[in-house]
Formats: sequence, C-alpha cells, structure tokens
Amino acid sequence: MFANSCTVVLDLVPHCASSPRAEWSGDDDLRPLSEEGMRQAAVLGEVFEPGVDAVYSSPSLRCRQSVAPLAAAGGVPVVSEDRLREARGFAEPAAWTQGVFEPIGPSLGGAWAAGRALGALAEIAARHQGGHAVACSHGDAIPAVLVYLAAAYGCELPQIVGRGSWFRLRLERGRLSMTGMRPDGSRPTRLV
Repeated sequence: MFANSCTVVLDLVPHCASSPRAEWSGDDDLRPLSEEGMRQAAVLGEVFEPGVDAVYSSPSLRCRQSVAPLAAAGGVPVVSEDRLREARGFAEPAAWTQGVFEPIGPSLGGAWAAGRALGALAEIAARHQGGHAVACSHGDAIPAVLVYLAAAYGCELPQIVGRGSWFRLRLERGRLSMTGMRPDGSRPTRLV
C-alpha cells in the first residue's frame, strides 16, 4: 500500500475507446484505439496541466496510444509497466479461481488484479513523491483498484467516468481522496 508519508497526485486513465474486441483477430495486446479513441487521446494531451512528472502504461497498444499525446505534451516518455495489464476476465490466479473456489473465482481474480496493479501504483507513488504521475490501464483493472483503495482508506468511491476521462487520486500523508475527472472540467454525476 502507499507509504503514510507519501504525498502525490496519481491520475489513473482507463484507455480510450478501442477497436471492438469482436472485430479484432490478432493479438489483443496489439488492438489499437478506434478513431474516437484517438480523438479522446488527443484531447487528454491538451487538457492535462503542465508538470506531469511521469507517464506509465500497460504494455497494450491501446493504453500506450491513450497516453502518448499526454506524455509528448509533458516531454516525458511512456514507461511500460506490466502490472497495469488487463485483468483478463479475473481468471488469475487460475488454481484459486477454479474447482472449489469457482463460485468466488471472480472475486479472487478481482483481488489479484487489484493487488497486482496496486503494487505498481505504490512504487510509482514512491518514485514521484511530491509530484504528479499518470498511469494508464484497463477498464477492468482500474475499478478493482479503486474499490480496494476506497475500502482500505475509508474514503468515498469516485464518480464513474467514461472513456477519455480519468480518476485523480490525491494522497497526502496517509489520507486518500479520489475524484472522477472529465476533459471539460465537469464532474460526473453520481449514480444512485
């Protein structure tokens, strides 16, 4: 988990709209953004304020493409981080999601995905103490992380955002707040 002394802004970006999975026959890691996703990524590159210290991404092409304009605008590289990969149906760890554990397999797989991504985020936060880092991942892994963090830190879940938006985590000496962010500056409405 995050160190209690850590102060950092960490933006979690779900990858922008991608080419439909059902229409893609190649390696899923090579599935690109759609035209709409490329437009969303360009907007992210325009709206992020100067001062982003680092940009991390799942190795998947659609994630790297989502934050490439943002990284270019900030003059930083996109650093590949394997632990930000897609949860792949919450099927890991396989031995614990099958057999006697099958009824709770998706929950265990969600915990695995959250733990894997959280390990990466904790290291990113420690590297950028006092700064601002961005991490791009997938629409299944990010919600698992946010739910885990809300429970662990006793804070509210952020409002849900769509593609082309992001979640801002603000960690200040052991206290965490999470906010859903949109490129136009508006806050998403809370779902009831």
